[in-house]
Amino acid sequence: MDCRSSCVSSRHRARVSKETILNLSTASRFRPLVFVAYTLVYFVVSSPCVSQDDLLPSWNENAAKQSILDFVAAATTEDSKGFLNPAARVAIFDDDGTLWPESPIPFRFAFAIDELRRLNASEPGWDTNDLLQAAIKGERQSFTGPEMAALWATLAEKQVGLSQQESTQRIKTWALQANHPRFKQPYTDLAFQPMLEVLSLLKTNGFKCYILADQDADFTRIWSEEIFGIPREQVFGPFSPLTVEWRDELPVLVKQPARAGDISDNIKLVEIHRHIGRLPVICFANADSDLPVLLATTNQRTSSLGVIIHHTDQDREYFYDAQPSSTGKLTEALTKANLNHWLVVDMKTDWKNMFVERKSTADDFVGIPSGVDFAVESIGGVPVIESSGAMIRFEPQSQVSGSTGCNRFSCSFSIEAKTLVLGPIAMTRRACAPVIMEQESRMSQSLQRVANYKFDENTNSLQFFDKDSQLLMKFSRVIDSRE
Repeated sequence: MDCRSSCVSSRHRARVSKETILNLSTASRFRPLVFVAYTLVYFVVSSPCVSQDDLLPSWNENAAKQSILDFVAAATTEDSKGFLNPAARVAIFDDDGTLWPESPIPFRFAFAIDELRRLNASEPGWDTNDLLQAAIKGERQSFTGPEMAALWATLAEKQVGLSQQESTQRIKTWALQANHPRFKQPYTDLAFQPMLEVLSLLKTNGFKCYILADQDADFTRIWSEEIFGIPREQVFGPFSPLTVEWRDELPVLVKQPARAGDISDNIKLVEIHRHIGRLPVICFANADSDLPVLLATTNQRTSSLGVIIHHTDQDREYFYDAQPSSTGKLTEALTKANLNHWLVVDMKTDWKNMFVERKSTADDFVGIPSGVDFAVESIGGVPVIESSGAMIRFEPQSQVSGSTGCNRFSCSFSIEAKTLVLGPIAMTRRACAPVIMEQESRMSQSLQRVANYKFDENTNSLQFFDKDSQLLMKFSRVIDSRE
């Protein structure tokens, strides 16, 4: 994808000049209290779909938000000295505590305890294990790292011989029933909305985003596409040992003895090398365990961004740094932040919203399939250019992505009583043939007028209508060859 810049508000474009961005020094990394000024050399098209609105609406208007926007704008503007070639646009995200909560215990350990509770009645000898019984009976809400490792090892022992598919299904079944002890919501509904917006901003601008899990990466892989929009192959870290067994004349991945355990701080860099082959230019983290990755990201490249998510909001989430309830200790990295010019995000003051607002999604109503592509057939009754690739895709967590046939776009959406509302649309800025750009303009205008829709499950067709019930766009589902 040719992504040159993000869409930014008109007030941002008005207050900086091209001369400012040309003077941006590659020798100066981000400084927490100094904005990196930027501008965008705006490609002029008559497309109102190019957003003039806030791309990070869940972030308050302050230095943290501005610094992220500034970095992305500089990295994607070719005549900026902070410009990064598309191949270099790699971003790493820690999972627990960075993309969703890790208190009172990480979600994977909440699953482990519930699974141990389910197995307890049939396991002789477990009744004499004080730690195990305290966890099973709910007598303790937090555990140290070694205690969690011991509980995980106990569960791993009982899972030996279980196929990877069976293990995944057990976790999915648990997620349908389990709620977070404080927020009383499904764990899968507790992604940090500001971080989802950052992921969307980066992906729209050609960054490849990876999740580096602290514990069993297979757990995070189950949710990575559904919740974070990150493909499974872009999630890595420690994995439970597996082997291949032949069952019913077919090869099956089967769990082996041992626990996944924590990935050691220094080994994280080795894992990045093995799975990516290059260092990231952006690192979002929240704990001392991420220190090696933060240092490697920002000290071996002049144009880079290190970000620490500091849990400071007891009212909406949790407050901790030196004394977390389980994982996520943050002391050394915090003291090194200023020296290394890392951005420290104060969750209480920098985040306007904490969690994804639970809205009605496509799956809640008439079954608009999420995670599948719909090809644009016509716009205003006029067929689209053949093989232009214009499409739209409804993602879980109320997100939409797609292509106009030239540029990629993304936005949020909500559905209430079959009324479809698309949020501000972020779009890349690639120039294409005039006929394609004219199609993009018509598609952009139509998307901004969408008020309701109709999905036909029998024909797999989708239609968008305006507030007067006039047909705006018609789509057909792209059938995956594997279906």
